[in-house]
Amino acid sequence: MPQPLSGLRVLELGTFVSAPYCGKLFAGYGAEVIKVEPPGGDLSRAHGPFKDGVPSPETSALFLYLNTGKKSVEFDVRTPAGRDAFLRLVEKSDVVIENFLPRDMRALGYFEVPTGTSKRPEVEDIPLQDFDKVLARMSVTNEPTGTLLAVRRIERRELHFLRCVMLFYKNHAQPPEVEVAFWREDGPAMEHEVRFQAVGGPDLVGARLLMAEAAQTPGVVLFDVPVAAASAAPPPAAAPVQPSQASAPTTPNAAAPKSVAPEVETMQTLLCHEHPSFLKKALLSAKRRLVIVSPWIRDSVIDWPFIASLEALLKSGVEVYIGYGIEKADGNGKRNAAQNKPDITPRAEADLRQLAERYRHFHFVHVGNTHRKSLVCDDQFAVVTSFNWLSYKGDSQGGPRDERGIVFRKKHHVERLAAEELELLGKGYAGASRAGAPFA
Repeated sequence: MPQPLSGLRVLELGTFVSAPYCGKLFAGYGAEVIKVEPPGGDLSRAHGPFKDGVPSPETSALFLYLNTGKKSVEFDVRTPAGRDAFLRLVEKSDVVIENFLPRDMRALGYFEVPTGTSKRPEVEDIPLQDFDKVLARMSVTNEPTGTLLAVRRIERRELHFLRCVMLFYKNHAQPPEVEVAFWREDGPAMEHEVRFQAVGGPDLVGARLLMAEAAQTPGVVLFDVPVAAASAAPPPAAAPVQPSQASAPTTPNAAAPKSVAPEVETMQTLLCHEHPSFLKKALLSAKRRLVIVSPWIRDSVIDWPFIASLEALLKSGVEVYIGYGIEKADGNGKRNAAQNKPDITPRAEADLRQLAERYRHFHFVHVGNTHRKSLVCDDQFAVVTSFNWLSYKGDSQGGPRDERGIVFRKKHHVERLAAEELELLGKGYAGASRAGAPFA
């Protein structure tokens, strides 16, 4: 009778207990597990008890217990030949198990982008629903396991690595800049981008040099990716692209083709699913000021990547303004769209207020009652929209809502909108006391 994991190939590149025990579980359910040992063997071979009390790497009870039913191969993955052998095995495997330390990963040639924190996580830092998801994945049946009411403490914190693809792209809004993004198997990794920028990553990997080389090399171009499309699909990698083989041959006397900079739109309309990329762009690129006005604020948007991005901006000295608030009834006594929903969820409010207490240049303001939804990033761009920035993710899957916004890029328009939104945050909504002049 075939076992549940028959046909699955697992490559185990770990040592001592945790990774080998994980591999043991796979082997126990029928998977083919290939264990890669360093020269001299796994560390657990040196730990007893041993047969007849005589130390031997072949008779360690700990090693035998952890590695029963596995195949074994020995090479040093830190050498070029060993790394090539490892990568060939990876191509033929379904699962890779490792328990390396950060320094080991660097020795293997990986650039570490830390998204965690050295602070030990406390129970209150992790929502109960996240624990529920973990327990559901660990369940061997589909039957409900009950309701989780509370978590007493976190016993241990482990650091795990997730492989990402680094992508280079150039956008139309800022033609001189090459930007760096990260893409995981489950989509874009904004928290990696934030940390990467914080440690000067784009310079470390030569993003600016890449643009210079492309400009100096005839026939070599970088892909142009509009900002609005950056989150809808993975931006193409910025590998040099050779001209088509059908292009006309050149002669020594022929004039060199002139590079034409793409025309930058000063106004642009946005559909629902195009909004999140602008919020992401603002969180990653603001240098001086970020303004967000959103009537509602929800946990679904104010998640860990958002808080990490916001704190990275605050640490770099960016002035951040967030205004929110909507009343449950209009002045004439009629119910409005808010009905009985709170304008902000408790978890989101706690996270944002904690940042406001730590950073004086974070202005988190309840304006009383507003239907405005706007986003201003420095003098780069401003968005006026029907899209609730901080309460709706705007996922393009499953039929997005009919939302529309307008992007302004002319500096005087951006500055004017910023001034109006800061006035709202400073004074609150006072009714239609003045008629706004039309945009020129």
